[in-house]
Amino acid sequence: MPSRRILILLGAFAAGFGLLVARLAQLQIVETDEHKRRAEARRAWRETLPAPRGRILAAGGEPLARDDAAYDVLAFPDEVQDPGALAALLGEAQQDVERRLVAGMAAFLEGMSPEQIRAFREAEADEEAGTAAQANGRSKPAPRLWTRRAHPIAFDLARADVLRIAEAAERFPELSIATRRIRRVPEGALAAHLVGTVGAITAEDVKRRTGVDISAPGGWREAARVLREKGLRLSDAVGRSGLERAFEETLRGREGYRVFEKDPKGRRIRLLEEVAPTPGADLRLSLDVRLQRAAEESISGHRGAAVFLDCRTGAVLALASSPGFDPNHPKTQSGPDIPALNRAISGLYPAGSAMKVVTAAAGLRTGAIDRETSFDCQKHFPGSASFQCEGLHGPISLPEAMQRSCNIFFCHTADAIHRRRGSALPDEARAFGFGERTGIDLPGEAEGSVPSTPNPGDARNLALGQGALLVTPIQIARMIAAIANGGFLVTPRLEAGIPLSPIPIEGLEPKVLAEIRKDLELVVMESGGTAHRAYLEAKPGVNIAGKTGTAQAPGGSHAWFAGYAPAEAPRIAFAIIWENAGVHGSEAAREIFRAVGAWAAAPPTAPSSGREAPEDTPSP
Repeated sequence: MPSRRILILLGAFAAGFGLLVARLAQLQIVETDEHKRRAEARRAWRETLPAPRGRILAAGGEPLARDDAAYDVLAFPDEVQDPGALAALLGEAQQDVERRLVAGMAAFLEGMSPEQIRAFREAEADEEAGTAAQANGRSKPAPRLWTRRAHPIAFDLARADVLRIAEAAERFPELSIATRRIRRVPEGALAAHLVGTVGAITAEDVKRRTGVDISAPGGWREAARVLREKGLRLSDAVGRSGLERAFEETLRGREGYRVFEKDPKGRRIRLLEEVAPTPGADLRLSLDVRLQRAAEESISGHRGAAVFLDCRTGAVLALASSPGFDPNHPKTQSGPDIPALNRAISGLYPAGSAMKVVTAAAGLRTGAIDRETSFDCQKHFPGSASFQCEGLHGPISLPEAMQRSCNIFFCHTADAIHRRRGSALPDEARAFGFGERTGIDLPGEAEGSVPSTPNPGDARNLALGQGALLVTPIQIARMIAAIANGGFLVTPRLEAGIPLSPIPIEGLEPKVLAEIRKDLELVVMESGGTAHRAYLEAKPGVNIAGKTGTAQAPGGSHAWFAGYAPAEAPRIAFAIIWENAGVHGSEAAREIFRAVGAWAAAPPTAPSSGREAPEDTPSP
């Protein structure tokens, strides 16, 4: 009989042979499809063709934002055979190239949550599975697929380097050259708050665009699926602020792709499928670049804003906010003065004496005052030390009170209005558009607030533009535009060629407007007016009407001016604020008068269309 040792050896051999047979069976029978799918995925290689984003153009056709092509070198880390030779080809240090290869997806996934990363990988697996299935004649994607991804190892190559690396493709089959779109803002900081920025999709974007509860089990994967249906991926860049965000659907194109068959060495054999990218549409604005520069110069060195509107249509001719930033350099968007804040539409301030325009309208409309009504200004309001005037004007009527910005006259006017109807002044402020968004086609606009006036003291505060009244510069520009255009509230628009009917202010009679317009002209064009000296110094070359304002605020008073030009036949309305400047509104008036002079020298012509077919863009 065989010895016990021989039996043990035979048993061990049989067991080992059995395991080998079982493993072979698993590989050849159970996992055959899996290995076929892996092979197919390696053979069918999908290259994304990014879609050019539409340009943002000023009224004269000047590009404010455009896409430029950038060329990157991508590599499959697991296929790199000689890192030293690869580094020599790229002209970089070997350790830098190796570090990027090791980093792999890390840089690509920077900032993503674990759920986003998981959803991204699952979505990419679904996409690559579908590509492999279609390329090999199957109607349904495989349920599981080993995914692999090329990672960027060199960026923004010059065209000569691209050609040199392409010639070496046979020696380096692990490499590919990808075309990437970079958003460029040729004018840098000019109109940066309008143009806005482009950046990676955030969790907030995902929820807003998909409506999916991403906190639920499988939420991120479902969100990724919905985004794919909309032509987006979690790795895409989208408009983050300004026009880039407001017109995302217009500007964003739809990416295309190419599917190649590759041999075992990674060389392309043939093109299996190609879908060309669809470029985004161009967006043309009403913005005049020359006037925009002048508006930005008027607030240079100050926190503040300046706005120019076509007072008849609401077309935005210039909209500036300071401090600014350069969208080409994201780090410039942060700082203690919050440069990313668009103060023209989001900054909230007391209106100061600019509110006296509305107070005069309320007084005339309620019959509380008329042109001849006179109040005695003795520098202090009787019975209240809180309300004072800069001058001692004596008996004074509306025209001179507007011209000299007499606080005491408008305090008496507030009392007279309040006696007739306690809500009349707040109602008038709302009628002129305060306390509501103007409807400008930019995200992030603030509403402001209009307080109630339960007692005469509150009414006086409101009449002088103080207290709880908060407005934005674009609301002030819209208010003064209504005085200039015959009593209509316009809807400010940046997109050209979008006519919106102005809204008439109910019950605002022409004789009331005529009186206020005569008085506002005195402020600027006549000696003794609070802005007359500024007008003489600026020499704008066109008659201007408007109102200065100095609003008390923590940190120093704000300097305001709101006006329109030409005074006799208005075409533009404008407003400027210097935040916490601690100077009179006439100082800011002088600078915006210079901007008006730039406009008057060559008034812009409005473009005919807001959205245009994109330029022919060569395929990447």
